[in-house]
Amino acid sequence: MCGDEQKVLDRIGSVTASFASSTMKNFIRHFERGDDGMWTCVSSANLETVQGRVQVTCGTRLAPGTLFMGVDLVGMLEDELHKHNNHASPLISQSPEDSMHGPRSQLP
Repeated sequence: MCGDEQKVLDRIGSVTASFASSTMKNFIRHFERGDDGMWTCVSSANLETVQGRVQVTCGTRLAPGTLFMGVDLVGMLEDELHKHNNHASPLISQSPEDSMHGPRSQLP
């Protein structure tokens, strides 16, 4: 198991790497990362963690270095983004409104 997978396991308290990977892959799809490092929730998202259920509503913006409901969601999202960018093709997409502001990172 690589370091990124262990970070995800430690953060969400999952029992298997495949479950943690699948959970985070699905969770990150609810977010877009801006060039400023802020993550914006683009559709409601839920995540079960050791601390309990984390619910994020659409429009919520998360800043690096802050906790959301006691969880470092930005750290988890960054770990997931880097894990997939290091093992697959780049995960950069552009939506129509991004064409004026540049690409934002997100999973397909």
